[in-house]
Parts: sequence; structure tokens; C-alpha cells
Amino acid sequence: MAQWWELAIPAGGTLAAAISAGWITSVYQKRNGERLLRIQASENEKARQDQLSRDRESREAEHRRERENRTHDIRRDTYIEFWRSSHDLTLKKRNVEKQKKILNDIPDDEGHAQERKVATARLEEAKEEVTKVTERQVEALTHIIFLGSVGMQQASQCWIEARERGADKAELRAFEGAFVASANYELSDPDPIIELREFHLKSLKMYLRQAGRPIPSWAEQKYPSPFTPPNPEKSS
Repeated sequence: MAQWWELAIPAGGTLAAAISAGWITSVYQKRNGERLLRIQASENEKARQDQLSRDRESREAEHRRERENRTHDIRRDTYIEFWRSSHDLTLKKRNVEKQKKILNDIPDDEGHAQERKVATARLEEAKEEVTKVTERQVEALTHIIFLGSVGMQQASQCWIEARERGADKAELRAFEGAFVASANYELSDPDPIIELREFHLKSLKMYLRQAGRPIPSWAEQKYPSPFTPPNPEKSS
């Protein structure tokens, strides 16, 4: 019969082994748990950074769209104001010519002095109106130069030059039509197939042909032939 101490040895060994195994398992589980926590924390941080990056990109895209929309609206309002001022300026200048004719038709004598005085005053008022509208047009053109495309700058300047060169009503309507068509084309199509300057030239030729007028040489000379887009490196 084995003595108690003989029985205690294997029992003690088994207990020690069990304790040792339990300790090892506990340490492993703890370390594995810490590793998993570190991995989870790293994944959570990565997910957080990815979300922050997506949020930042979304905000930047939204701000870019807002800027583009604001610029689009400003350009639209500028083109409308230029159209209005150009149209008004043509009418005001015609009124000046009308008032000049009225004044010239009044005899220059004592009996018509009062009538000439009234006509002279009306002529001066007509000239002042031309000055005011001209200032409006210059301001609109300045905005086009800073905010508009090269094509719209050319379309607006061609219209002004046509009027200054004494174009008749039919020709002016053609230049006006080409300006409006170009503005609509630029504002409605963010990815145009035809370069805007080429589109304006084609529109101008079409409107002039409909009016039974050839395109003025000074206008056609403003565009390369055959048409090639402007070189940004040279313009800079």
C-alpha cells in the first residue's frame, strides 16, 4: 500500500501541471486578446481615417460644385448685362442721331431760338444716356475678360467693333445672335465638342448668311484659318 507521500507526488505533479497549463493558457489568451485588440484598434483607426478622407473629398467636391455654380451664375448674369447694355447702347446712339437731325432741321434764327434750345437740351440728355450705358457695357466687358472664356471675350469684342465700324441693323443683329448663341453654348455644355471660338465664328457666318451679308474681313481675320485652338503656352 502506497504511503501518502507517495500518492502526493503524482497528485502534486498533476496539480502543478494543471496550474502551469492554466497559467500558460491564460497568458496566451491575454496576449492573443491584446493582439486582437491592437488589430481591432488599428482597423478602427484605418476605417476612421478612410471615413475622414471620404468626408474631406466629399466636402471638397461640394465646395468645388458650389464654386462652379457661383461662377456659372456670375458669368450668366454678366453675359445678360452685356447683352442688355449693348442692345441699349445701339438704341441710345440711334436716339442721338435722331436728336441731331431734329436740331439740324430747325432754322438757326431768332424765331426758332427757343425751339433750338429745347432740341439742344434733348440732344445733351441723349448723349448723357449714351455715356451711362457705355459705362455699363465697359463694366460688363471687364467682368467677361476676368471671368469669361476666350471665346466669349472675342464674341463680345466683335459685337462692339461691328457697332463702332458702323455696321447696319442686319449686321448688328447677326453679331448679337452669334454672341447669344455662344453664351448659351458655353453655359449649357460643360464639355463642348467644338471649341467656343470656332463655334462663335460658325454662328456668326450663319447669322450673316441668313441676313444676306458676307462676314467682314476684319472679323474673319480674328480667327485662324483653318481654325486651330489657341496655344495656352503662347498666351501665358
